[in-house]
Amino acid sequence: KVCIRRLELGSFEASNHNMEGCLIWTVTPDCRATGPWVATADYDAKLVHQLCIAVPSLLANILVVYYYVTVNHHPKFVLRLVRAITLRIHVWSGVIEIFTSVAAWFVRDPVPLCLLQALASLVHCITALLQIPIVFGTQIIMKPAYTMVVVVKVYLAANLFFHPTCYARSLVLF
Repeated sequence: KVCIRRLELGSFEASNHNMEGCLIWTVTPDCRATGPWVATADYDAKLVHQLCIAVPSLLANILVVYYYVTVNHHPKFVLRLVRAITLRIHVWSGVIEIFTSVAAWFVRDPVPLCLLQALASLVHCITALLQIPIVFGTQIIMKPAYTMVVVVKVYLAANLFFHPTCYARSLVLF
């Protein structure tokens, strides 16, 4: 049984009312930050650790995008027109997701950027699912692992879409 219920700020006690055994998305303290998150976020140990992972990840993502822009793709990605288009959409939705995630930390109202980040992430997931049949590596391991990562990312994107004011959810999706 999975029940999804969006709660408003301060209604944490209502989360257990007739909802036993359900998955509940609540508004957490990270959703209360206003203005630019870079100035208003609560830099506790958990957030600092997440940022220590996110910054090198951002640099690695820049290298991945640079690689896809400058190096010819493996023939299996461009042999069929559908795969070539899917790969381009995959790369550009990833670029939009990265850009909006970073930009949301520096703007007064991050909600539009977070909604765009969540939508770009969902497009990124759809194109990733379309690429599962052609993943590199040992197929019996890579296909289920890749699928699991995509499913988790879909959950995180949906979570951010329903809570676009939460900086931790934006950062986790990144």
